[in-house]
Amino acid sequence: MNTKYSKWFEETAADPVRRRAAIADYSQQRTVMICCALVASAAAVAMFFTATHSPKSPALLTFSAAMLWIIVVRIDSKHQVLTLLEKFSRDEKPAV
Repeated sequence: MNTKYSKWFEETAADPVRRRAAIADYSQQRTVMICCALVASAAAVAMFFTATHSPKSPALLTFSAAMLWIIVVRIDSKHQVLTLLEKFSRDEKPAV
């Protein structure tokens, strides 16, 4: 793993202000990537059923769509971790 990114993620998760900003950024990234993945998937399916291009084109587009879905899952997992940390930090009650 990238230790520089891991350090950044740990620092971001520990700081409430940076965590909220990262949650908003990941949410926006996830939305954009889902739209891109849906378009690529729809194009791959359409190209598969209408063989207007070379036979390799649907395979390449399907591979691209699969890679986009993998990126969506990775972004979503980071978003879920930060959201869960935010929820736990809000639910914490100070010790009396």
